[in-house]
Amino acid sequence: MDTSTRFLASRCTSRLEARHIFVDNTENFLEDVREIDDSFPFVELFCDSAFYAMKLIKEKLGKQVYALEVGPFRKCLASRPSQPT
Repeated sequence: MDTSTRFLASRCTSRLEARHIFVDNTENFLEDVREIDDSFPFVELFCDSAFYAMKLIKEKLGKQVYALEVGPFRKCLASRPSQPT
């Protein structure tokens, strides 16, 4: 197998692994949150914006869900006054 074929194969494998870990597990994530809610009831859920089960939690559990961005907030950076040179 040449280098370019190996590179493409590794990218395809990592995409499939990411899909399996994150996307295909949304029902399991929902069940985990449901179990947490049963033992420690909550009204609001704050999560990372990449948490794929947030829509299911809102729709099926009726919870308020807030997604937070990790990293700098672009609007704040864009509106920051420029430094004099």
